[in-house]
Amino acid sequence: MSIWDLRKGDADDDRMSPGGRGMRAIVLSALFEFNVVQAALAFVFLVLLPAFLLGLVPSLLQTYGTLVKTSVGRLGTEPIWALVIIAGLAFVTYKWGHMRYTSAARSLWKLHYTLVFPIFILVREVVKIAGERWLGPHATRDDLIARRRLGTIVSGGLFAGLSLAIAAAIILTTGIVSVSLATASPRMIIRAGVIDGVMVLALSTVVASLYWTWRELGAPAPDPLKDDATIETPQKALRVAHLSDLHLVASRHDFRMEPGTRGPQGNARWQATAEQLADMDRAAPFDVILITGDVTDTGTRAEWVEFLEHVDANPAIRERMLIVPGNHDVNICDRWNAGRLEMPWSAGLALRKLRFILAADQIQGQRVHLVCARTGELKEKLYEVLRDGERMERLQALARDGNFRGRWLVSRLWRDLFPMVVPPGADGRPGVILLNSCTDSHMALTNGIGAIEPRQLQALERLLERHGEAKWLVALHHQVTEYAEFGIPLKERFGLSLINAPDLLASIGKRARQAVVLHGHRHRNWVGTCGDLKLCSVPSSTLGAHDAKYGPGLFHLHEIALGEADRISVATTETVVVRDAQTNAGAKAPLDQSNPRH
Repeated sequence: MSIWDLRKGDADDDRMSPGGRGMRAIVLSALFEFNVVQAALAFVFLVLLPAFLLGLVPSLLQTYGTLVKTSVGRLGTEPIWALVIIAGLAFVTYKWGHMRYTSAARSLWKLHYTLVFPIFILVREVVKIAGERWLGPHATRDDLIARRRLGTIVSGGLFAGLSLAIAAAIILTTGIVSVSLATASPRMIIRAGVIDGVMVLALSTVVASLYWTWRELGAPAPDPLKDDATIETPQKALRVAHLSDLHLVASRHDFRMEPGTRGPQGNARWQATAEQLADMDRAAPFDVILITGDVTDTGTRAEWVEFLEHVDANPAIRERMLIVPGNHDVNICDRWNAGRLEMPWSAGLALRKLRFILAADQIQGQRVHLVCARTGELKEKLYEVLRDGERMERLQALARDGNFRGRWLVSRLWRDLFPMVVPPGADGRPGVILLNSCTDSHMALTNGIGAIEPRQLQALERLLERHGEAKWLVALHHQVTEYAEFGIPLKERFGLSLINAPDLLASIGKRARQAVVLHGHRHRNWVGTCGDLKLCSVPSSTLGAHDAKYGPGLFHLHEIALGEADRISVATTETVVVRDAQTNAGAKAPLDQSNPRH
């Protein structure tokens, strides 16, 4: 008799499992395994350096103004030399001004979304949960929504007030410490950058807190579809298979991070899902097959190979498949250590992004276009962009030896590749917009938090405006609104949040009637609306629904009605149970109790 069957897994497989070790144990181990040197470097490059550069803006403006004033004053005595300097300053302003402004704005955005906004979200959700606990046992959904809105106002006011107090303290004690960059000593420049950086961050946080509060209060509340909701059988409909959160592992003996040994082992469920999709497609062909992120469990090469080999075995399915990245695809820097930090320029981060890019190129590269953020115009296809100039060689070099030039290229490509777009058809067929909702977390413990960069939101808004009355399927990984349900824990409301979801809703704006948003991430089985916008949240095709203790895998089959000229709607949603790999049996499953409609 053997002491232990290693094929069953061991405690190492549960190191990052909230269901196995518990979230408290994972956080404590992260603290003990924290690398102080890495943490210091990360803090310098992710927080201090961007804040310092922002703090130099007042000094830069003062230096520029002094040069202009001095040059104008010398027009009477040295007109030629003064005109040369003024012309040079004008050229610099024209050539580099917009670029430097864009860079500063991006640095401020990254600083807020790295440091400030996650803290704001945490405080906001703690305040909301505290307020919800005071609701009586007979509280209604409207009471819950009202209490959450009150929590948003309170937390926004607290954050704005504290930031204003910090800014006022700096102004009253030191004032704006701008210096001339041409004459001041390095020590004075550093002092000015640090003090003014804190002040700029504090003042911008006041504005941002009020802006975030206004955005969230302006977003409509989610509303699940009801049993008695009636939609006529559409004469013209789009058949959409919606899958998410496959969490593929590298071998048949591997377990997944979240469930650990309590969840399924290997990829038998994904194999059964792929075969079931192929059978369903032969019976009634799909128009679109969407996989909304977390294709892999940790973004390793072997996990992507597992996915692509099963897809290649079903070429008819691959021709209609589209994928978006999930946090498990790009943000798991260490499968075993929640406290490990990853630098922005690390090879691991670049390689995980590269693996998604290579998979997307293989699956949808010939069908999706990139978007000009300024005009909303569709540009080249992904396949063409990746092979333009020296890009192909540099990507190959990154895959081969992790070189720095390849990392730099991937970091720039990653920002410019999204949204990816399948154009709408001339016959009224909807287009498909693929968004990236994963922000660089640099730490496995916070990998689930998402954000959509301003460039993507601008491109989305311009794209919708440019195509007028076209209809759209919008796919991303993270959910775009908090469910109107009691008892949602903090680890889900904060740790799995899309922190600028109201900005996404605002970008879709008046085109909400023409869009259906499909996502995964929380493994919730929910279909409903947010104002005029239709929302479809699908469980995991491998781990099932969030409340089913890692039950059978599930995916959605939607019939998207296209009959109305200015509107797209979800006519029917069937929740399909992935048939067991051994019994080969399949079934249907209900949606959450908050939305039992099929």
